[in-house]
Amino acid sequence: TEDSARVRSLRWPGSSGAVDWTGDGHKFSTRTSGKAGGTIWLGDLADGSLRPILEDIPKLGSHTWARDGSFLVYEVSEDAPKDGEGVKRHRGLPDREPDFRTRSSLYRLAVPGGARQRLTAGELSCRLEDISPDNKRLLISRTILEPTVRPYSQIELSVLDLETLETRVIWKGSW
Repeated sequence: TEDSARVRSLRWPGSSGAVDWTGDGHKFSTRTSGKAGGTIWLGDLADGSLRPILEDIPKLGSHTWARDGSFLVYEVSEDAPKDGEGVKRHRGLPDREPDFRTRSSLYRLAVPGGARQRLTAGELSCRLEDISPDNKRLLISRTILEPTVRPYSQIELSVLDLETLETRVIWKGSW
């Protein structure tokens, strides 16, 4: 403002302070974590409101808004089942790292409405790289272990069509 006056101040408990803007530029989201899981809050600059749109999701990760604000894509991690033999059998060099067997999947949340849809699953973690400008496709990546060829892993980039849920690999290679 011209006189540097504060227009609005918003406070809520437990937030990291990081905000992600929706496509319209007047709303934002932030994430909090509690014992039951993570919650994504939607804030509105016009009226100063702040309300939860996704609550108590265990192992909730990051989220990204569609350009028009009609949905967001969020990440959820799942721990691998415990080894029943009492001994951890390493599946490769990276398996020595903590949480190597934790897998991340992507979900879509419709806003408003709250309908949720799982977008990815499987043995490999998926990461959202971007959402297309028309909000119809996602660019996702996966890391695939290649123990016989240096650098011992490859990155796979795929396009996920949100209307058909078909996936097309567009690039696979090493760093």
